[in-house]
Amino acid sequence: MTCNDYKDVHFALINRWPTHGGVNVLAAEFAHADMGWTEDAFGLGYRNAKSELTHFIWVENKSEHGPLTINALAYQNTEQLLELLALLKGQGDQVYSVSLLEPSHLQMQDLIN
Repeated sequence: MTCNDYKDVHFALINRWPTHGGVNVLAAEFAHADMGWTEDAFGLGYRNAKSELTHFIWVENKSEHGPLTINALAYQNTEQLLELLALLKGQGDQVYSVSLLEPSHLQMQDLIN
């Protein structure tokens, strides 16, 4: 996923799991601007049968082996969140570390093996 996919990203952000204090910005251009401000960034995500982006992460890569910084994260349910975390875990042989803000309804410590 690249900055050109900002309309899909905006759709996923509008339809994400509502959290306490969450805000939706209605103009897709704000998502485009946020995506463009990150350096060496890329997105990873999943689409449904209708080809709609349902859950994704937007990642800033500091160097070849990280650290990766998750600047945006959107999902509709716990299963999708776990899918995104598994996607990050799968990068473990290439990336040294990942930094992200803890989702408000989950303590990441509970998931660490």
